[in-house]
Amino acid sequence: MGTCLKLTRIFKSTSIIILMIGLCLALQVMTSRAESLKLPDQQKQERSEGKVVTTSGGKWLPLPIFLTEPAFGYGLGLGLGYIHPQNDDTETGAVPSLQTPKSVSSSRSGQKPPPSITGVAGGYTEKETWFGAVGHSASWRNDTIRYVGALAYADVKSSYYLLDRPLDFSLQGLGLHQDLKFRLGGSRFFLGGKLLYLETESEFEITIGEDTDITLGDISSRNVGVAAEASFDGRDNVFTPNSGQLLQLAVWRHDEGLGGDYNYWNGTLKALSFHQWHPDFVLGLRLEASAVDGRLPFYAYPWVSLRGIPALRYQGKSVGMVEAELRWNIMPRWAVLGFAGKGAVYGDDPAFETQDNIIAGGVGGRYLFMPDEGLWLGVDVARGPEDVYLYINVGHAELVLRRRRMLALNGREVYEVKLGEEYLMSSLFHDSEVALADIGLGELDGTGWDVVVGGLGLGYTAAAALKFKQLKRLVVVEALAPVIQWHRRGLVPNGKVLTLDGRCVYRHADFFALVRGDGFDPEVNGTRFDAILLDIDHTPDFWLHSSHEDLYSEDGLHRLKSFLKPNGIFALWSNDPPEDAFLKLLSTVFASAEGLLVQFDNPLLQAVSTNGVYVARCG
Repeated sequence: MGTCLKLTRIFKSTSIIILMIGLCLALQVMTSRAESLKLPDQQKQERSEGKVVTTSGGKWLPLPIFLTEPAFGYGLGLGLGYIHPQNDDTETGAVPSLQTPKSVSSSRSGQKPPPSITGVAGGYTEKETWFGAVGHSASWRNDTIRYVGALAYADVKSSYYLLDRPLDFSLQGLGLHQDLKFRLGGSRFFLGGKLLYLETESEFEITIGEDTDITLGDISSRNVGVAAEASFDGRDNVFTPNSGQLLQLAVWRHDEGLGGDYNYWNGTLKALSFHQWHPDFVLGLRLEASAVDGRLPFYAYPWVSLRGIPALRYQGKSVGMVEAELRWNIMPRWAVLGFAGKGAVYGDDPAFETQDNIIAGGVGGRYLFMPDEGLWLGVDVARGPEDVYLYINVGHAELVLRRRRMLALNGREVYEVKLGEEYLMSSLFHDSEVALADIGLGELDGTGWDVVVGGLGLGYTAAAALKFKQLKRLVVVEALAPVIQWHRRGLVPNGKVLTLDGRCVYRHADFFALVRGDGFDPEVNGTRFDAILLDIDHTPDFWLHSSHEDLYSEDGLHRLKSFLKPNGIFALWSNDPPEDAFLKLLSTVFASAEGLLVQFDNPLLQAVSTNGVYVARCG
């Protein structure tokens, strides 16, 4: 009888963690997907008094769900989300290249806000596990506040490992997840809190002999927890990062005072780091750790989470994981990857064994299934200590190049670069990019020029610079490796012009970091140039990332000037006409400065649009 009661207490505890895993199938769709899903808004154009008014309409989005967690079996699901219309009177409203030459990230922090989505999802697996969920995500006040919430019900059938032996179980339960966080100023740091509520009914089946089973049923449990979380996301994009880091730290408190059954602490740390060794090779590194303390139930022990290892297989009081993945972009729409990881489990609980050599790894492939939508499909094959497992992935790329013909302009072919659901630029508007080179280099004398172009885009500024016969070398600095590859592979109009010209050198780097460092020359530190042409940010006070801000200060401009020759020229593109305040700042650093208007025909607006170019001279 005592043994039966002990098992009952264990099963009551473990039932909730089983629900947590089961609900992850739903919450992954209704929270993670909702936070990061980025598809183009439907654009509605209406003519009124000779002007085009652009608004962002709502959109229904069906989403297939491939369930490949070994603990629950393989299965399929479907999510249906409604992407809410964006408010046009906020900075996060879509302003595509239909109206302006450029509109990258509307957020001044340089990150695209997550879309507001409401949706439902459901799925079923071969082990007869099924779930249903409803959720909502939103951001407010120019993406300074983010919210994600989901309510899910799951009927889970799987196996749980106790003392390294599998136990079959079934569980039905309801779960509620709430997540609210706040951006710190214009940075990529967030602080916030979470709430988790789980209520379950479960049955476990114990096999004593070949023909003897014991079923424990109607085991109820409730768990309520709150968390404080701090995070930083400096990745260049969410789904297929090439560079940057993601850091997350969360501390959970589960307490009877909140309406639950237990009192304990749980801390988790997650760190991701991406490094682009070569335009076609990206190394991803992952570190995760989790620990628990207090009067905690069995279910609260963390487990090793690596591809090739089922959920709940290896648990302990403290768990750590490291993993490395190398991705090779072999073709514009194909990539292959290899990955390997190691996990460790520590603790003094007799139900678990300390293990520090849990190895898993495998290979995978990715295919850009829908280039216009940035939809990637992937398959990973991974082997752990015991078996081989297959994983299917559906994701979206942040950076997309597309070519289309515009019927409204008699079938004119247009190239567009999109970042998420925003447009980086369009070949339909490039007059001001050409003018940046013409104006800036037109101020130079002599021959044998060394010139820097900050920002490659579709290559119009660089191509215009190469038309000057006095130019000896052109260093083009671009932070996004795929953009360089598009030019090298001739996928964009100016690709061959730049790549085949021996005077042109691509440098994959952050222009603003180079200004703070040793300069732009890939071979000789501190090299001075005849001209620096910059076309990256919207305007001097509307940046793509907050890390760009310091360049547009007196100290930042002095650093940039140090890489110019005594009679060198600095020219800057701006989406807006020149402003007196920035001209005054330029005049304090350079010998002279002026602002020029660049006007060009806008065939969609049937009107003249205006950009600005700042020109500053060292002497």
